[in-house]
Amino acid sequence: MANKPDFVIPPNIKEKMLSVESAVEYISDSLRSEKSFMFSRFGNIEGEVVAEILLRGNRQPTQHLRSKARNNAGIAKPDNPTLYKFSVEYMASICRADLLGIWNFPDQIRLAQYSHNKHYCHMNYLDPVFTWAHKKIAWTTALKGKKVLLIHPFSCSIEYQYQRRSSINFICEMLPDFSLQTLKPPQTTQRTNEVEFSWWEQLEMFKKQILELDFDIAIIGAGAYGAPLAAFIKQLGLKALHLGGSTQLMFGIIGARWESRGYMKSIIANGWKRPFEEEKHSNSNLIEGGCYW
Repeated sequence: MANKPDFVIPPNIKEKMLSVESAVEYISDSLRSEKSFMFSRFGNIEGEVVAEILLRGNRQPTQHLRSKARNNAGIAKPDNPTLYKFSVEYMASICRADLLGIWNFPDQIRLAQYSHNKHYCHMNYLDPVFTWAHKKIAWTTALKGKKVLLIHPFSCSIEYQYQRRSSINFICEMLPDFSLQTLKPPQTTQRTNEVEFSWWEQLEMFKKQILELDFDIAIIGAGAYGAPLAAFIKQLGLKALHLGGSTQLMFGIIGARWESRGYMKSIIANGWKRPFEEEKHSNSNLIEGGCYW
């Protein structure tokens, strides 16, 4: 991330960019309202795939990109038809977001120019740990009393940490009481050659599981399934927060990606833990150097 260029925002996006205060207020108000709502963001690898196929019109991505799609994002069985179908579905899902968080990656900025979302913001402003650390504001306060579904691979760690949240440094200040249930998304990062079904088939099967659950708000960290699941949940008339990788931080779960960030050094203290060992699958170190563990 240190190699990203300067954050240059095109005029049609800049006029709809929210400040950190406005973004948190908008999300919080939306969570308290009766209307459906969705925020989302481009995953790094997912954005690369969509840009290569839809922006540059390359229906035959390189083996290097195909491997990253499989290993990092979890796009199961990434043959050409699957990657094209993924790109179309992912971009259509991004377009349904009421608020889109963006990084200063040129391809993501270009894609965001075509998504025509109601609002945009810097991706960090979606992260409640970041906003609480810098401004003492977070949309998590609007979760109070809600039925919250957490879609994330670290479901056991999340449930464990939520029960002891009052003893977790920093998290005890920003995480209120709510009804929590968890659901593991398809686990297809680094195991794709072992799975029976394609990304699309996995997505459709997982949607059926969601239909059986009772919840108000879904918070999602699910790799390449994240944005499409969020769009599906919004279509159900509910609220979906596609937070992505930083979801684990909400519950005081350490990941190598965040340990070196200056603002996190005083936060990661009493009560913080790494994911349970059983949540660390083989070859996890190949996913951006084991960034989530």
